[in-house]
Amino acid sequence: MILVPAESVEWLEAARNYVRLHAGGESHLPRAALSDLEGRLDPDAFVRVHRSAIVNLDAVPRFEPASHGDWRVFLRGGATVRLSRRYRGRLETLLGGPGG
Repeated sequence: MILVPAESVEWLEAARNYVRLHAGGESHLPRAALSDLEGRLDPDAFVRVHRSAIVNLDAVPRFEPASHGDWRVFLRGGATVRLSRRYRGRLETLLGGPGG
């Protein structure tokens, strides 16, 4: 078992019956549902950006339009995560407007 401090997590993505947790340049695969972990994370620090992804707001320098109403969220670690229309409003509210 590996304990990963929540503040070191950049983002989480659904991976069937698991969640791929990205932290400190490594990824971990705990057996859990993304919705279960979402309920345990601080809602002021972590936000769902897609039905299959949650990001740590401290790891998001910016987000920008992609195509068909979707956006891309850029993370400090170099990853890019899809931001769907459904979740964009909350991210904009927490980061202070379009594009962060």
